[in-house]
Amino acid sequence: MKKKTSVLFVCLGNICRSPVAEAVFQNLVFENGLGDLFEIDSAATSYNHIGERADPRTRKNAQKNGIEITHRARQLHSSDFTRYDYILAMDQSNLKNILSVAPSNSTARIELFASFDPDEQFVEVPDPYWGEEKHFQEVYQLCQRASHHFLTYLKSLK
Repeated sequence: MKKKTSVLFVCLGNICRSPVAEAVFQNLVFENGLGDLFEIDSAATSYNHIGERADPRTRKNAQKNGIEITHRARQLHSSDFTRYDYILAMDQSNLKNILSVAPSNSTARIELFASFDPDEQFVEVPDPYWGEEKHFQEVYQLCQRASHHFLTYLKSLK
């Protein structure tokens, strides 16, 4: 992998799922000694939580799994569509919202992040916001699996 690959994870508020996906993938990239080859971020399709830290339950669960989340929520911007190689949505609703605002000059590959998870049980990364602690752990585990397979996919392209 020589060219820097840029990845943007997107969910509704950028306080639960996409910050976890960003942190998990970032951690995996660094564990593989590939940190200099990636630009990784996350964003929201809504403006509800702009500037806020990730949900405390999200941060607590990530810490429990040895990952620190320092990201502050930001909204998806039109420039993201040419800045990032991949824009990965957490669910169908996010995907629809992303595609509805994608400019005609978009160069990003836009798809569901969970499509990289070989576990057929999940088509989407479920939103844990209204759930319990176990739901945050399920999201973390799904992001781990999808991240491993996504990185393997990216390595196969080089």
